Amino acid sequence: MTPKPPLYARIEAKLRDAIAEGRYPVGTLLPTEAELCASLKVSRHTIREALRRLVEAGLVERRQGAG
Repeated sequence: MTPKPPLYARIEAKLRDAIAEGRYPVGTLLPTEAELCASLKVSRHTIREALRRLVEAGLVERRQGAG
């Protein structure tokens, strides 16, 4: 039995899928950290790690104060 990936990795995969499916087209904003925390019922730390990995992969760009 293989262990489950960490929660941040599962959220990262979920967001990658949403981006690939066009739910977040190029140039649109993802939900805020607070909105993601509330909708996914996870901590801000978990969301920040998932988003950090998406930034590293070049899939999203972070802009402080942009939304």
